[in-house]
Amino acid sequence: MGCSHLLSFAAFAAFAALHGGAVAAFSSCSSTRAQRHKHARPPVASISTQLPTIEAAKLFGRMADSVLYLDAAVGACCHSACSDCEWRDPEGGYRFDMLRAIKGKWICCYAHRDFHDARGSHTPRWVNILFPGREAGAALSRSDFTSRLCAAPFEMPMGPRGNIVAGEDVLAPETLDSFWAYLAEGSETITLQTMVQRLQDMSPDENRDGAIGEGPDALDWKAFAKGLGVSPFEKW
Repeated sequence: MGCSHLLSFAAFAAFAALHGGAVAAFSSCSSTRAQRHKHARPPVASISTQLPTIEAAKLFGRMADSVLYLDAAVGACCHSACSDCEWRDPEGGYRFDMLRAIKGKWICCYAHRDFHDARGSHTPRWVNILFPGREAGAALSRSDFTSRLCAAPFEMPMGPRGNIVAGEDVLAPETLDSFWAYLAEGSETITLQTMVQRLQDMSPDENRDGAIGEGPDALDWKAFAKGLGVSPFEKW
């Protein structure tokens, strides 16, 4: 064996001895990530609704919230991406207690979250529209789904590359048919929990646990549009 090979081997041995703990920690992290997602529900493929993008935007503008509640265990954060932030995620990025936007940005994929402190609680907009009172096990019929969603006020959300003015936000019957068919999967009614799960199924997020282990937390415009099989970047 040549001298260069001996030196290379010696250098590697020294590196392994010095950084063995780091290598072990990396392996442990990888194992933990794999274990965490072992039983997670995978995302489903986007459905083909053949809807115009503007119709998906009409749905999104009725259902999206400007606030998203995530992890109550995360303390007050300045949301400035500080390099020494105690809420940095070891796997990359940051953990947040909640996120806010100037207008509707997320369809929240939970029924209700209560932080039990000054930060309060949150019931998503679509839950209040379709399942007022959040009655456990209450079944939503197709007729109530249609009437409640059509009556819901539309507010132009963040994401879509177009504008929908007052009077042009009426949902087409085909839009309601397609969305119901996806949510109900052939059933005559849907429950609140079923709808949460079906919305989570649309999420492409690889972290199937979400912030607190309840599944993906929200859908932004891109995820929602693609989940319905429409182009999120189409202008009208």
